[in-house]
Amino acid sequence: MILGTLNTDKSLSDELSKQGITIVPLDINQSIACDAFFIDFHPTKSDKTPQKAAKLVAQAFVLEESVKKKKPVLLFDRYLGLTKKEYNWLNSTKIRFLEPALNYRSGFYYLPFWYKQKKLNDIQLNNNERQYCLGYKGNIIERIKSFEKYYVYYAKLYPNNKVVYNKEVDKIKKEEYKNFGIEKKDFDYSEVQYTFIIGTNLEYKIGYLDSFIFKALESNCIPIIPPEHRYFGLIQSYFDLHIINNMYDQIYIGILCDLYENLEKYYPEMEIKNVAGEIINHIKDIMK
Repeated sequence: MILGTLNTDKSLSDELSKQGITIVPLDINQSIACDAFFIDFHPTKSDKTPQKAAKLVAQAFVLEESVKKKKPVLLFDRYLGLTKKEYNWLNSTKIRFLEPALNYRSGFYYLPFWYKQKKLNDIQLNNNERQYCLGYKGNIIERIKSFEKYYVYYAKLYPNNKVVYNKEVDKIKKEEYKNFGIEKKDFDYSEVQYTFIIGTNLEYKIGYLDSFIFKALESNCIPIIPPEHRYFGLIQSYFDLHIINNMYDQIYIGILCDLYENLEKYYPEMEIKNVAGEIINHIKDIMK
């Protein structure tokens, strides 16, 4: 089977190839004939940078061509940004909608964000001391209540421990956070010890777990799952950052192993090989 992919990360493409699928990245060449398509959807209302604009043009072309030729399409709406109008225009027997939320929209199938399983020997030791205790990547404005509940509260309690975030907030909040010693800058998870995987009230309700959890894991940054994420509480054994404060270097290997074991045991659908298998099963089902 030849599968055209758009906006798809390399790890997933590689795993699909391992399972016998010929991958054609449509970001590079949109003229190759494919048996089916997998599109990691970018919302049409996303920011208007030249890079995003180019992706939207390519996405619109692939979607239009696949609909015209009645080819099977899997559309993965990772940001939950597909509008009702877009859904109605695209909806047909040859397209299947996927989303990383357990309980949200009718007409969508659940496909979680994915990760590569690691055992103890796969976890690399940190090379450098990490300058930030807590770091948050992503939109704060929509998640500001949770950000202040976890990040700002921690910064107030432990002013000597550095906290960092990477997205803009309004001037008043930026100054407020600065007064608490919370830094705004671009950063990498390899600089950070822990990150709270926060969400909006809607995301907590529908079972949407931000993909940053797995990006943090890849860099040995320990993700902390707040209790509001009621669907995903089993990812983490009992954990209290206040109890183990300033102990990261002594415990990070053990906690990471525990996280990977819990993911494997309780959430096997998130492992990349199972996500790839689910994608293949969906395509075969559409082709029947």
